[in-house]
Amino acid sequence: MELAEHLFRREAGRLVAIRRAARRGIEDRRRLVRYPFYFATLGEFEPRLGRRGKVGENFRAALKLVRNPMEKRFLEGRLRACVEEDFP
Repeated sequence: MELAEHLFRREAGRLVAIRRAARRGIEDRRRLVRYPFYFATLGEFEPRLGRRGKVGENFRAALKLVRNPMEKRFLEGRLRACVEEDFP
């Protein structure tokens, strides 16, 4: 019986850890969607995943969140590059 109780506690602890990690992941995602480079990163990965059409969408989302002129200039350049298909 002790072994069964020990295993139950151990497995219950893992489930709690998984739930906590999932909750943190959701909270992190809520923070990330306010960060321009989250969308820029998605834009960089889209062509590698065969989703070229999503590149501009992600960079435009990033541009809506810029915090200074330097970020804006950088992201506009990346958007221009992907539109002109000079994108790797």
